[in-house]
Amino acid sequence: MSAGRSLSKFTLLATMLLVLVPSTVSALSQSQFDVLDSGIYYFNTDKGESATLCGTNDTGDTSGTGGSTAPPSEVQVGNAKIIMGVAKTDNLGKQGALIGLMVGLAESTLTNLANKQVPVSETSPNKQGDADGDMDSVGIMQQRVASGWSTLAPGADSSTQLSPSGSQAYANSHPAAVFQLMTQAYAAEAFFGAPPGSDAPRPLNSVGLQNIDNWQSLQPWVAAQRVQGSAFSSGSNYQKKMPAAQTLIDKYWDSSDPIPLPVPLTGGSSNGGSDFLPTCTSDSTGSGSCDVSAPVYGSINGSGNEYSQQQLAQIFGDPGSATSHSSMDANLVSVNFLGHSVSVNKLVAPCLKAAADEIQQSGSTYKINEMGCYRFDGDNGTSQIGLKSYHTYGAACDINPSTNPFQICPCTASYDMPQEYVSAFKHHGFTWGGEWVSRRDYMHFEFNGIVPSN
Repeated sequence: MSAGRSLSKFTLLATMLLVLVPSTVSALSQSQFDVLDSGIYYFNTDKGESATLCGTNDTGDTSGTGGSTAPPSEVQVGNAKIIMGVAKTDNLGKQGALIGLMVGLAESTLTNLANKQVPVSETSPNKQGDADGDMDSVGIMQQRVASGWSTLAPGADSSTQLSPSGSQAYANSHPAAVFQLMTQAYAAEAFFGAPPGSDAPRPLNSVGLQNIDNWQSLQPWVAAQRVQGSAFSSGSNYQKKMPAAQTLIDKYWDSSDPIPLPVPLTGGSSNGGSDFLPTCTSDSTGSGSCDVSAPVYGSINGSGNEYSQQQLAQIFGDPGSATSHSSMDANLVSVNFLGHSVSVNKLVAPCLKAAADEIQQSGSTYKINEMGCYRFDGDNGTSQIGLKSYHTYGAACDINPSTNPFQICPCTASYDMPQEYVSAFKHHGFTWGGEWVSRRDYMHFEFNGIVPSN
């Protein structure tokens, strides 16, 4: 485990978070996985970039960016690009990215680590390595559920936070929070935090780099220490990683795309929060009517007739590559779905809007805590849809994955997707993963409203 993960490291952090962590927290992030489509979260792009930015380090050496002369592994580069992408979305520039990379290098050597003492973390599809933690730290930033780094758990009391077994038991009893912290993009978002006064849920609006007064004027390692509260009071553990972090920025900054935040920051910032919402590069509004009244392709009661990768590209456009998504970006538009801004293909947008209108007219009181649509997915190992998922083409959306899980049948998991949602989506060309046969994906709606020509 990275340096500073001792009991003493968290005395300061635990004390700080007792004041800063709320008693109630909104459930605003993914706690289960859309395994069929990607095995990853919506905003976890290390596996979504390509085969060259995912997998494991075959040598088992994760020290490449930690001060040695070895080059960074593909896993480390992927995670570095995620941190830089979130820094871009947060408008923190290279200075903010530098601080985030220094922390990632020091805490985990930019490897998404499970904690052997928190068994639920071992089940994360995002896991890239293991650590023997004396507390409950997980992920690329080694954040703790017990200390309140997740929006899905309020944080434990002080005695539990300071107890190895107690904090580990607390984390293990909050799997959604553990999975959230093992989402690389969320880990970066939590580290950077939200601007003071924003409408983001706590702890994002109360901890993190943006909540450090005048962080831009501090030495980078001092700013890092103010956020992390490590056992190295001067931040020397982070200072040592500054050259390697700068090298990563010099090499990969330009190729790191902004990443939509897993927990959108919706207002309260100096610009109303608009800079922190996912944006589309297309001028198209996706306007028009939805002329589809039911799925016209694909099986309602099974999942064997999904579009092939060739058909997806034929209908929705070129998905792009690991280094450039511009070809698909040009086909994406932003849709306000019952208060949630999501990016979808412009061919899907009118029908997604129509489904939202029908749901609203139904009077449904179901609350959407988290929703994601477009993401770039790589090889997900499923033969039905080839190497890309519907999400890669902006043609699928997942809603409230924490309460609408994916499951291989026999399917006994509970879910809370209301019938009015299912009906509305189906009325406008979507199929629902909850009606598949051999597996169920209760969070998942994919657009099958266009008959392919081949």
